[in-house]
Amino acid sequence: MLKAENRKRYPEYKQAKAKMIELLTAKNNVERILGVTEKEKNRNRQQEAR
Repeated sequence: MLKAENRKRYPEYKQAKAKMIELLTAKNNVERILGVTEKEKNRNRQQEAR
């Protein structure tokens, strides 16, 4: 029964995962174009936490 549910939902999961990968790729491309580095991202996170 659980296996049947998993098989039914797998295409939805696969589509959501592909969309997530596409969005992350776009995000990384934008950051690369804008020249945002890991150090800057970490610095911004630390300032937001304060």
